[in-house]
Amino acid sequence: MAVEMAAAGGVSVFPGWEFFSAVAGAQKSLLSLLPKCALLIEEPAMVRNQIDRWWNKVEQRHERSSMGSLIKPEDIYLPPEILQAQLSSHMGLDLDQLGVVDVLDEDSSLGEIELNTRPTQRFHGSLPALTDHLKNLMTTESRIVLAAPHQGDVERLATSFASTRSPTV
Repeated sequence: MAVEMAAAGGVSVFPGWEFFSAVAGAQKSLLSLLPKCALLIEEPAMVRNQIDRWWNKVEQRHERSSMGSLIKPEDIYLPPEILQAQLSSHMGLDLDQLGVVDVLDEDSSLGEIELNTRPTQRFHGSLPALTDHLKNLMTTESRIVLAAPHQGDVERLATSFASTRSPTV
C-alpha cells in the first residue's frame, strides 16, 4: 500500500510519521533491517525493566486516548515479549556492571567473559582538557570514538575541535 502511494506521489513526510509506518504496512523493525550487526546491551536487566515500564505507559496512554480498537499499541510498537525475543536472538553481548554477576557461580557454560573496565574520564565542559586527553590517546595509536546524543551536539563538538585544532591534530 505505501509503495503504491509513494509511486503515485501521494506520500508526504510529517513530524511523527515513523509512528504510523506499521499502520501503513511496514513489516520490519530496526533489528530486522540490521541482521549482521552486533548488539551490545548494557545492563540487560535494566533494559528489560525499562521496556516493561515504557510498555505500561504506552498502554495507559492508549486507554486514556479513547482510541479503543481502532488502533492498538501492538499495531504501532513491538510488544515487550516480541522485542525481548528479537533482542535475545540477535547476535551480540550483554554487558553487566562488574561485580553484579554472582561470583559463586562457576558454571563456565554460560559463556561469560570478564572484561576489566574503568569509567570514562569526565571533563565537566572543559574542551581544552578533552582536547589534551584526545591528543594523548592519539599518540598511543588508540582508536577513538566520540558519540553525542544529538546532531546539534555533534556540530558543536566539530566546531569546537576545529577552533582548537593545532597542527598536530
